[in-house]
Amino acid sequence: MKRHITLILVLAAFAPAYADEHKHHPDSGRAEMHQPDQRVLVKFPDEARYFLQTMRKNLYDINEIHRAVADSNFEQAAQIAEFNLGMGGIKTHNMLAVDMPDGMQNMGMAFHQASSQLAQSLKEQNTAKIFNDLANVTQTCVMCHDLYRVR
Repeated sequence: MKRHITLILVLAAFAPAYADEHKHHPDSGRAEMHQPDQRVLVKFPDEARYFLQTMRKNLYDINEIHRAVADSNFEQAAQIAEFNLGMGGIKTHNMLAVDMPDGMQNMGMAFHQASSQLAQSLKEQNTAKIFNDLANVTQTCVMCHDLYRVR
């Protein structure tokens, strides 16, 4: 419960900035191509490639969670959520946080906490809670990708 409250507080703190920034992005993909990228540029001295690989791996793991849930393999999905994305695997992501701005670090932590909350819901096999928690995980992805870009 404490983790869930922390996630809500972190997301609530970023929601105004996200909503304000999101207004600047047109709905049309074609129109967006002609707009300058107004997201905050985050430069990783040596780890940019590793950072991008990690983000792609996170997306892969979220897809694997979907597949496991579709197959009713909640234990496998919980393991992926906790140890690949959640607080159980946080040590593998610590080196990336060094070069992140504070806001990006906070979103990353919210992502890991939301993933651990998802793991708990998966263990309980409460489908309504699973999909709500999965939406919380992906919402942190959406917010971060809308606000930051990496080079």
